[in-house]
Amino acid sequence: MALVVLLVFSVLGFVTAVVGFLGFGVSVGAAFVIYFAVALGAPGCMLPLIILSRLGRGRGGPGGTNAGTPIPA
Repeated sequence: MALVVLLVFSVLGFVTAVVGFLGFGVSVGAAFVIYFAVALGAPGCMLPLIILSRLGRGRGGPGGTNAGTPIPA
């Protein structure tokens, strides 16, 4: 049982790290909340966070990427 829990946390940690490094609009705080929500078996908690993280994409704000944001001259 302990091995299964360790494996689940390892996979979730890897996915969280990959998503964070690729810059898919998930802030560090949201990544931790998603990580623990999935680990605790509450995937329904992820939907609002995914929606909120996507709202900030492309604007250069927290939780978003700078894709599509013009650089001021």
